[in-house]
Amino acid sequence: MSSARAKDSASAVRQRASPRFFRWLVPWACFTLVFWLGVCGWILLSARSDAAAAEVSLRTLTELDDPASMDFEVVEATLTDGQTKLRRANERLEHPVLYPLRVLPVVGRQLASARSLGTASEDLVDVVRPLVSSARAVRADPDSVDRVQFMADAAAQLALLETTIIESDLGPSSNLVPTLAEARFELADQMQTLLADVGDYRLIADGMAAFLASEDYLLLGANNAEMRVASGMHLSIGELEVAGGEFSIADLEPSAELFPVPAAGVVDADVAERWGFLSLDNDFRKLGYSARFDEYVGPQAISMWQAETGREVDGVLLLDPFVLDALLGVVGPVDVDGRTLEAGSALEFLLQGQYAEFGTGEEETDARRDVLSTIASAVAEAFRTTSWDPIELLDALEPMAQGRHIIAFSPDPVQQLAWERLGVSGSVSANDIGVFFANTGASKLDPFQDVVVEANTVSKSESHTVTITATLTNRANAELPRYAIGPWQLLELDEPGSYSGRFGMVLPGSLQSFSLASNRPGFAELAVFGPDGASTIFATRAFAIAPGASVTFTVVVDIPVTATELELLPSARFPSSEWTWNGETFLDDVNRTIQLQSG
Repeated sequence: MSSARAKDSASAVRQRASPRFFRWLVPWACFTLVFWLGVCGWILLSARSDAAAAEVSLRTLTELDDPASMDFEVVEATLTDGQTKLRRANERLEHPVLYPLRVLPVVGRQLASARSLGTASEDLVDVVRPLVSSARAVRADPDSVDRVQFMADAAAQLALLETTIIESDLGPSSNLVPTLAEARFELADQMQTLLADVGDYRLIADGMAAFLASEDYLLLGANNAEMRVASGMHLSIGELEVAGGEFSIADLEPSAELFPVPAAGVVDADVAERWGFLSLDNDFRKLGYSARFDEYVGPQAISMWQAETGREVDGVLLLDPFVLDALLGVVGPVDVDGRTLEAGSALEFLLQGQYAEFGTGEEETDARRDVLSTIASAVAEAFRTTSWDPIELLDALEPMAQGRHIIAFSPDPVQQLAWERLGVSGSVSANDIGVFFANTGASKLDPFQDVVVEANTVSKSESHTVTITATLTNRANAELPRYAIGPWQLLELDEPGSYSGRFGMVLPGSLQSFSLASNRPGFAELAVFGPDGASTIFATRAFAIAPGASVTFTVVVDIPVTATELELLPSARFPSSEWTWNGETFLDDVNRTIQLQSG
């Protein structure tokens, strides 16, 4: 009996205890769940806050397209701050408390996306920081840096960054909440933009490392006081020796003294057909009759130099007075024969002042030519002996590159890719358009010529009709130095200060029709018309206008309606040509994209 009663008593206790246990279990479980969810929410909100703060800092990465303007110390500090916040956000997302969320279909996808985005961003910062640190070290103490090794290291770091971007896993791309979907889209977009920039910088660094290590380049000194097609005439020539990041110029001399060069043959069939009547391959001064430096001028110059000297060079570099003036802004003033030249004054002296200082006698002409060589050599020596920032140099040369004042060519594909990415290859595309006046009077009168161009586009069903009106006004006068005026009597010009030249244009290769007229009878007679590489070129026969006079040319062309834009080819003139296209006015001193409007 006692045993049965005991069992009944225990059963009664269980019956009474079970409701009490469950009454406590449910609230406890709910409290635990709420507390866990609260902790998860706090962790996720904290991670989101850290990630948002990191995003603000890491937007610095988008500024990599203009490193010359960066304050690398600030950028490095900002990246460090962003990396710290990213790491903290990523650590929060990896917290064990969140593990149960990973198995939930919807929530787990969002968590996986956030973790992937955070990890990809942190990996990028890990690779970018050494690049910024290296650039900061160069800017802080340029003389302590081996420039060749710096470029080689930069190329390796950029290659690593390129690989990191390509291999980044951004996690799920679909069924994300709007905030994560937007963040993923923005990061993916920024990474693609960064990938393109990084690829360009890697090619530049590879090419520059090879160039700075040991190269001999043919140096062409162009003079914008006597213009050709999209550059000045090549009046000085010599060799630029580069070794271990140092520059020196050997035997820069007037190109006139090398005439005639042993016939080397014209290396480009289009140029030979268009301009063959000028016997182009025996005179370095005739190299400028095509704007295609990469396809014609560079290869032709190498061929002619070898024919003249028997020496092979590794490439060709064109510089004009704009570049020498800009370089003085990097290395500081130089003294040349008691004259101090600095940024600003050098340009005026090289294009105008020198002709007033020296006469036209043989000895004075030789002395003036020696001054030009001496100035170029002095600038090269300043680069060898003074402290200069390579990033500041790139910043100073950027507008020079856009205006075709510095152009480079190398038959080595690695170096040529670097020149292309730097925008100094002097290439001409099939949709380029530009106006030029080529000086045929052996004068230095181009700085006294004002060129104004008005262009209008009317779009029709099958073509765009582009009408270009170009006016040249001669501001020269008889009081200018005789050397600037040139041999006007020998050329049988009407009076001193008369400007003799050819008008021409580079036009899109796809043009369907062409017409040319002038306000001066006989001035629109063509001497050149036809393909010039991917583009089309034309030029008139030589004309001459007196001081104070003007001449106007009107060109009408049709191009396919499928063309959406044109690229303005800078003339490299001083002063620059003034354009007005469909009411918008600008100078042709840099590359510019022209959107074709519908009418």
